[in-house]
Amino acid sequence: MLASCQGRVTEPALASAGVAPPAPGLARIYFYRDWEPYESLSRPLIYLNDAAADVSEPGGISFRDVPAGEYHVSVDTDGTYPHQFKGLVLRAGDIRYVKIESLRNWTHRGKAWERDTFVVELVPERQAQSEIADKRYIPGAS
Repeated sequence: MLASCQGRVTEPALASAGVAPPAPGLARIYFYRDWEPYESLSRPLIYLNDAAADVSEPGGISFRDVPAGEYHVSVDTDGTYPHQFKGLVLRAGDIRYVKIESLRNWTHRGKAWERDTFVVELVPERQAQSEIADKRYIPGAS
């Protein structure tokens, strides 16, 4: 009940969703974002090699299974930030974690900015595992 008062949807946590491992020959990329209503509730698209792959949901986690290869991970954003997007090289069976950070207010070279600015972060597995425990699983968010 409280979650609905906050405008949050009540999808199950990833751990209880029973997600199967990636199919043989594929890699998996998890996308997640913290619930930060004071930052932004926007739902920007996430891109892999400039093709829309998913939607960044506040407080949510989703994934895409992809062929092995090189990927440029980016996200729709109103603002720019140094080193905002990232590159990934994936082999079959790899599992990687991508966190979308919202930086609504920040300063660079003495200038203050306030706009929806999203940044892609590659997160080590151990850190990601602790951060995704409370995220709601959103299958097929895109």
